[in-house]
Amino acid sequence: MTNETLFYVHHQILDKAAWAERYETIIEESQGSYQDVAAKPMWKGNAAIWGISSLDGNHAFCIWQCETGTTLSDFQAFIDEFSEGTSKDTPAKIENICGGDNLDFETLIQDLQKLGKDGHVHPYAGEGELWFARDVIPEQAKWDEFAAEKFAAAKGKGSATELSQAWGLPVGVNGVFTIFLSDGEGTLCLSEVPKDYTEEDYKMLIDNFNGESAKNQLFGKVNPVNSLNSRVLHPDFYAQEMAAYAETK
Repeated sequence: MTNETLFYVHHQILDKAAWAERYETIIEESQGSYQDVAAKPMWKGNAAIWGISSLDGNHAFCIWQCETGTTLSDFQAFIDEFSEGTSKDTPAKIENICGGDNLDFETLIQDLQKLGKDGHVHPYAGEGELWFARDVIPEQAKWDEFAAEKFAAAKGKGSATELSQAWGLPVGVNGVFTIFLSDGEGTLCLSEVPKDYTEEDYKMLIDNFNGESAKNQLFGKVNPVNSLNSRVLHPDFYAQEMAAYAETK
């Protein structure tokens, strides 16, 4: 996936009712042919390629593909206008994504259309549930050592099972994608875990995996009803992309 113009944004929902109303407007504006929807001025040349929300409805997270040359301040102005004050929007530049090669604007629009028609999107392609977390780097040297170890272990791993075993993850736990943020902003991880996992289980999993390399901000279980483009994600895709990325390190 090209990454020169990718941005991540964390929406901290300020007013759930107003957010839901704004979301309904976006769904309504996304009906019709893909070409007609993509040409609407609301996007301003930008393309959302992924969007999820936490199950508690307090947070939403998106990835946007923007025009070449878009700055962080440009994107901040756009996303603040797009959300219309219903959330506090915190964006960051993306350096790279592993596991997201199949994300695109057209399938996201298809999910928005299905959400408007059926009240839910196409389901996630994997077997477990999706949980989301951010890794904040307190000390770059420790993180670099941790990352080098994980990249070395990922090389040559062509399946989720192989990668999870190499990383010492419990059975049923797989990576789905990792967002590497620019400028030392850390990473964001979407994980597939067994359906009986609790928040305590997930916290223990992330803490054990990262050790002292990162402080973990947990956002919890992803809402499967409105997870835009999760159907094009799969742990095997992630393993293959992570192995390829590891070869560059």
